[in-house]
This record gives sequence, C-alpha cells and structure tokens, in this order.
Amino acid sequence: MSFEKEMENIFGVFTDPMVVFNQSWADAIPKKLKEIIHIQRLVNVRNLEYATDIEALAYIMTASLCFPLDSDWTKIYMFLTKKYIKFLKKEIPDFLKDVPDELSYSQPSDLEKLKMFIKDKQLAYRKKKLKINKKFNKSSLQSKFSF
Repeated sequence: MSFEKEMENIFGVFTDPMVVFNQSWADAIPKKLKEIIHIQRLVNVRNLEYATDIEALAYIMTASLCFPLDSDWTKIYMFLTKKYIKFLKKEIPDFLKDVPDELSYSQPSDLEKLKMFIKDKQLAYRKKKLKINKKFNKSSLQSKFSF
C-alpha cells in the first residue's frame, strides 16, 4: 500500500461519515457508540474492504427503527450488540446472555456484505470530497495567481 493511500485511510478514520440506514435516526445512536467507531476504525485502518462491526451495529440500529428486522438480521444485531457491550467491559444483560458468540448459516456472509456496503459508501464519499477539494484548491489558486 502506498504512503499516500495509507495517509488517506488514516485521515478517513476521522473524516469518513458514519453510514446509517436512515439519516433522520442518526441522533438515536448512543454517543459512546459514535466515539468507539473512531477507535475501531483506527484498529481497522489497513482493511480497505470492510467497515467495522461497530459501524455495522450503528447501521442496523437505524434500520431497526425504520422497519422490523427479520430473524437473521435480529440475530446479527444481537450478536453485534453483545460484542459492543463486551468491548465496553460491561455486564451482559440477561436478554443477551443466550446470544451465541458466533454467527451461523448465512449470517456471517450477510454481515460481511453489509460491512462492504458501508465501506463502499464511505470511500465514495471520500472520493467525492477529495475531488471537490482538489477542484476548489486548483480554481482558487488559479484565480489568485493568474497572470
């Protein structure tokens, strides 16, 4: 990986948007979860293909506020919630104690696809932002220093 690409990824840790299912529910995401997203992104900075589990949790959380989740997505949501609570080193609530520590059947694949989808959205946003910044910088320099 080139130095430029690595720097772009590190910059993205702090500037990439939090991708949610529905922006109108973004405020429902707990502040602590939003803070942990940056920590998880730093850990995951070299992984260009996938968003983090915490980002997937935030996405599913906002989706669940828009429509009922089916059985598989509910299990994925509970699995990620349990991982998040363990990350916080808090006691697992009773309703999550029976949630398995591994996903089964098509669930790992579904979660992987969601994390790829989220990462693709972030990279598209980053590309668009970089393109706008380059265009702005070039045009502003030309107007200031044209002879």
